[in-house]
Amino acid sequence: MNDQPSKVERHRLPKGIRDGYEVHRAALERGLNIRLLPRQVMEVTIAGDPRSTKGFVHGVPQETTLAGATYAQDLRMRRAMLMKAGFTVPRGATFSVGRSRLLGRKFADRIGYPVVVKPAVGENTIEVQTGIKNKRQFKQAIEYLFTPPRERKQFTRSAYALTELREPGKVDGKLVAPPGYRFLVEKQEQGQYLRFLIINNKVQNVLYCPDGPWETRSHLIKDVTNETHITLKEAARQASRVIPGLQVVTVDLIAADYTAKTSIKDAIIVEFSERPWLSVQLKKSPELAAELAGKILMATFPQAEDLPSQDRVLAAILIGGAVDPVALLEALGTKFHELDIEGDLKESDHALGQIRGTVSGRPAELAWVFERLLDKGINNQRAMLVDQTIL
Repeated sequence: MNDQPSKVERHRLPKGIRDGYEVHRAALERGLNIRLLPRQVMEVTIAGDPRSTKGFVHGVPQETTLAGATYAQDLRMRRAMLMKAGFTVPRGATFSVGRSRLLGRKFADRIGYPVVVKPAVGENTIEVQTGIKNKRQFKQAIEYLFTPPRERKQFTRSAYALTELREPGKVDGKLVAPPGYRFLVEKQEQGQYLRFLIINNKVQNVLYCPDGPWETRSHLIKDVTNETHITLKEAARQASRVIPGLQVVTVDLIAADYTAKTSIKDAIIVEFSERPWLSVQLKKSPELAAELAGKILMATFPQAEDLPSQDRVLAAILIGGAVDPVALLEALGTKFHELDIEGDLKESDHALGQIRGTVSGRPAELAWVFERLLDKGINNQRAMLVDQTIL
């Protein structure tokens, strides 16, 4: 079967679940047993060794602490910690969408355009609005943030992410973000935009993204890991340690020349995340995203390094929590045919929505099907649990 349809399907995964998918695929390649729950809560286990179980959430290893993720997702906290440690961050301040929008605009006028506007709390690197050059564009950026988060096209939220607990407001009968919802205005720094991925305190990858990680077109992204000067790598590595309790860290910084010696003061930290955001590496190449996902898996599960990589796996499957198991079986049958997956599944308990059986396929395709099943569903059919036991 031609591989192309499968590749097209996998690349359609939203960036919010790409990390979890890539680690899921890497675990299947190593023959690990997997339990997958909604919102990409995943347990991986070596067959016959239940004590080896490790957990991931959206591809983030369990070694990353909730406290660390919380500090990373609070931009005021993060900025303060970086500055206290001697790092440079763009000039910036936070404001609320309901009470201090005018002050935010005046601040942008004072520091000078272009500026960047981003939510002050929540998923990092997402919903960052860059290149704001005038008052009209600033107003449009704030209007976007005034929309309730769940209704924004770019919004994502991890299973562990900070949640806006306040009730939304209303304007002319329309729901809007809570008046106290805060945003950060920063000076947009000029220079070369670099994304560093640090795993276990080691720089694993550096991408040059001329227009930032999400706006840069694929053919313009360069893997400059080997060309990046050691002083910049060291700056990113040290920055990743400012917030304790993070095993995987994404650090974005601006430098004048990534090949030249650069001091910590001259390396401007513009983004910082506890997530790898492998969708950016995917834009460079699927192979790079897959390689780094394997390194994330090995960082928390070093035993997997001794396990052989498998091109195709056979697994016993338990699917639970299906609303209509019969309809789900039909939807899975169609998708299995498209992706060259062999499946022998049957309804085992209608009341519990359970399906049992075996599947055989390439790790990439199997991971894609089950990630989509617990996310948006397959043909409008969803489930709440997938156990995959390698045979």
